[in-house]
Amino acid sequence: MPAAFVSFRTRWAAAVCAQTQQSSNPTLWLTDWAPEPRDVYWSNLAIPFVEITIRRLIMLAGAVFFPYLFLHDPHCICSVHSKPRWN
Repeated sequence: MPAAFVSFRTRWAAAVCAQTQQSSNPTLWLTDWAPEPRDVYWSNLAIPFVEITIRRLIMLAGAVFFPYLFLHDPHCICSVHSKPRWN
């Protein structure tokens, strides 16, 4: 689920936005108060670009390999089962 940080110039504007329904669909916009700055683990926010690239490559490899893992076994079983028997 995408998320974003929104800042306001006044506390009044933040309070109005947090308590306002943004559309007729109440699940379209969900607002919540931001955590206190001392409650945020700031070192987690700075992920180096190389590490992000490595994570994406690992996820891509997993997304390719994981379905193969489940599709390969039924394929082998079906191919062995459908071979003609030589008498």
